Amino acid sequence: MFALLISATTALSALQHAFDASADWKMDRRLAGSKRVFTTSGTVTCKSGEGIVWTVLRPFESSVTMGKEEMIFEDEDGKRVKPLKELPHYAHLREATDKFVAGDSHAFDEIFEIEESSLDDGGWKLKLTPRVRAVKRLIEE
Repeated sequence: MFALLISATTALSALQHAFDASADWKMDRRLAGSKRVFTTSGTVTCKSGEGIVWTVLRPFESSVTMGKEEMIFEDEDGKRVKPLKELPHYAHLREATDKFVAGDSHAFDEIFEIEESSLDDGGWKLKLTPRVRAVKRLIEE
């Protein structure tokens, strides 16, 4: 079997360009102790140097805007703004994201263990496993 190998530069370059794009997403979550899967879906819009907007369309509409100086949460309860100074781990992640988009391929090394692999169809897969305990509470991988 022939496997197409890609370089880390190719995968990281593609990911850097994704920070100026939009996409649909779907996430399946399972709460601890439950066998039931909760599925959400929506869109994500990334603008380099500005921020990322996660919009949940189903099952309930909401959004999280990850801006340069704050995070804005909007849902059925209204709009809440959290300044960057109240979110120290977010500030660190935001700084790393800006460095990554600017070309620093090692910007996430302290935050995530990075593992990449090629796919049979010529694509690639990048697995990010949090190294920081606070991030581990939000993201498993």
